[in-house]
Amino acid sequence: MSFANSLTALSGIIRTECLGKIVPDQQELVLKEAGKASKGRLDKVTIVNCQDPMVVVLPEKAKGDLLPFLKDGVCQKVADAIVFTKFSGKPFILVCELKCGDPKGAKRQLLNTGLIAGFIREMAEKTTDFKAEDWSLRYVLITNRSLKKQQTRREKLTSGTDPSRPKEISVPNGAKIQLGSLCEPVVK
Repeated sequence: MSFANSLTALSGIIRTECLGKIVPDQQELVLKEAGKASKGRLDKVTIVNCQDPMVVVLPEKAKGDLLPFLKDGVCQKVADAIVFTKFSGKPFILVCELKCGDPKGAKRQLLNTGLIAGFIREMAEKTTDFKAEDWSLRYVLITNRSLKKQQTRREKLTSGTDPSRPKEISVPNGAKIQLGSLCEPVVK
């Protein structure tokens, strides 16, 4: 089964209102924060250079019904997007959270969403023809706060494979981010 067919099988198990839209001609994905934008808020970024097919899951669109069999609050705080894609021939699952200023709470959101991403992948593999290849999971915190020099140095060692140490990218509101900068760990 091809990668594109695997993604079709994956998207077949996700509720339509929770699937994200990709602009095919420009090969880009727009991530938006829910709610009304306030001045200085990071509410929109565009991921560009999306050359391979992808499936985008927007957990916040589930309005708290992601895992309704669990008690409220257990897994309801979620990140903004889960992106199943390929970059440089390798499959990736990107758990992305947009945060303005203080990243308080982002760790819990990334952890919860990473668990949900794994659950979606496992369900797709068990119930469809989805092929769970060797997917690399990356946790990405996209923020508009300025990063301190020592924090920037520390980030060079961060691969984004742990939700408590996500790969942090600081950008202005409305910025364009290369897909590769989300997938690959920062190298010195």
